[in-house]
Amino acid sequence: SAQPASTDLAVQAAIARIKQPSYTLAWETSLTGGLQRLSGGGIDLVLTDLHLPDSTGFGPVKQIQGQCPTMPVVVLTASDTEELHSLVFQQGAQDYLVKGYVQVYPGLLERAMRYAVERKRAETELARLAYFPEQTPDPIIETDGAGTITYLNPAAHAHFPLLSGGGKGHPLAQSLRETAEVLERNGTRSLVREVV
Repeated sequence: SAQPASTDLAVQAAIARIKQPSYTLAWETSLTGGLQRLSGGGIDLVLTDLHLPDSTGFGPVKQIQGQCPTMPVVVLTASDTEELHSLVFQQGAQDYLVKGYVQVYPGLLERAMRYAVERKRAETELARLAYFPEQTPDPIIETDGAGTITYLNPAAHAHFPLLSGGGKGHPLAQSLRETAEVLERNGTRSLVREVV
């Protein structure tokens, strides 16, 4: 297999200096090899270049995210442009580092790796929580301050199909408007009220 370039050796050395938590580096010289290793599991973070022997541009990030959407990805490259920086994040990477900076600033890579794992974990949790209303069997109905229905989850659509059109004349819609009036009158933001 090919030997890593000198900048890649500097990256390996930066990883080796990290004491807590310790990392084990699994080095691959191609995207294909990296994806195969990734499919075997046991990988916590991917550091990748945008220019690999078998893929260039955003191919590596897209394929890694396609194969393992919850995997944090940090892009290490020699390029340093604002446009590239922005596009890397749009493709799903958690961070972008210029290899030369990793050599000059010893703690930079360690912070980037730690924060990438934390950010990806937070993104995954937020996505799970955002998906919750769509999956719960309990009806969830959202209204604005005037009591106008602004959101119904699928369970609410199933339980109260007449609310789908705005609920005009429906007793539940009237109850929601009354609740909104009580909240506004009392100056509070929440009220627990059972509707039967």
